[in-house]
Amino acid sequence: MKPAPTAEAVHKIIGQLDAGGRRVSVYAGEGLVGQPKFAAGFRYISSDVFRKNVEALSDFAAAGEK
Repeated sequence: MKPAPTAEAVHKIIGQLDAGGRRVSVYAGEGLVGQPKFAAGFRYISSDVFRKNVEALSDFAAAGEK
């Protein structure tokens, strides 16, 4: 079992949210699932980033209940 993220890591995740509560990624040529045709600088919601952030926040919350 991996250790829960630190409070600092959770603050970083929360600090990256925009005014609408979203974590927006900016396309920079990286490979994406489905290979969408985004122009460099295109702003999008990454399901992988969302999954990782929800997992980290959940792990942090669960660790606080012990």
